[in-house]
Amino acid sequence: MLNHVHYLDSGRERSGPGQSTYRRRPITFSRFADASSHRTPIGFSGDTVTTWESLRFQPEFTATSANIGYYWWSNDIGGHMLGVKDDQMAARWVQLGCFSPINRMHSTMSVFNSKEPWRYSRDARATMNAYLRLRHRLVPYLYTWARRAHTEGIGPVRPVYHDHPWRMGSYDNRNEFLFGDLLVMPITRPADRASRLAREEAWLPQGTWFDLPTGRRYDAAAADGRMLTLSRPLEQVPVLARAGSVIVGAEDLTEPAGDNPRHLSVLVVPGADGEFLLEEDDGSADPGPDAVVRTRFALAWDEAAGSARWISTRRVRTASCRTSERSPCIYCPSAARSRPA
Repeated sequence: MLNHVHYLDSGRERSGPGQSTYRRRPITFSRFADASSHRTPIGFSGDTVTTWESLRFQPEFTATSANIGYYWWSNDIGGHMLGVKDDQMAARWVQLGCFSPINRMHSTMSVFNSKEPWRYSRDARATMNAYLRLRHRLVPYLYTWARRAHTEGIGPVRPVYHDHPWRMGSYDNRNEFLFGDLLVMPITRPADRASRLAREEAWLPQGTWFDLPTGRRYDAAAADGRMLTLSRPLEQVPVLARAGSVIVGAEDLTEPAGDNPRHLSVLVVPGADGEFLLEEDDGSADPGPDAVVRTRFALAWDEAAGSARWISTRRVRTASCRTSERSPCIYCPSAARSRPA
């Protein structure tokens, strides 16, 4: 009941300078209040213990919240209490947070649990910094999926079996999930001490997939998909995009993440036709259809010629859209700036 009241209060009419009135878009976080609270607040999964076992529990726990329509679900990224301080584990947890509905780093008031990246080793700090910046870059993509959740009831983060319910492989690996159209396999185990690579099992639905951090292509020809083992260093987490995917994000990371970006970056995945419909609004408290701008990015792929034709069309409903299009790569978390796809 309190969550409902707090949510409504956050969007009530307020007085501004000169006695003008305004309303903010309602939003509220909550302490855990069971699943019946899912209509209004950003949810909270409970205090996480800082262990690898706890980290391995989080991807499935987060993704399956979409089974009951609880799309905005968070956990304490990096671990909240107890356990151990492990730089590698903290970096892997931030990678998970990058592709979670809510990326909320949180901890008890302890020098051993603090989550500032500069409190960790060089490699862990660099990885955490890169994926926090990548999260900023992905905000337009995630916002578009947030609108789809509102209008179509599709979870921005969801189990793979939501999209492939008749394929048994989608039920075998519960830590794997979909972030929009991206297939994410978070690393939840420590790396081998000799190779410094961490290993996870993954199931790929039928089709052609590209691992965004490495550029490697994987083909799953069978109708039942394909199982494979993925090994990655600390700075990489497997994020696979189907051939023809178009991933739109923010180009200038100095701009506030809550604003419509003035420049966009676009990642085009080769191998098939594809499209993405970017949605933006005017920032009002309750944007209706006339306050939404939709920009369609379409890719026409010519396999024989190995070339692509790029089409971008905009459907402007208000004068408030400040979007323009550019085309450097969105992903590349190890790079200071994006590079051509």
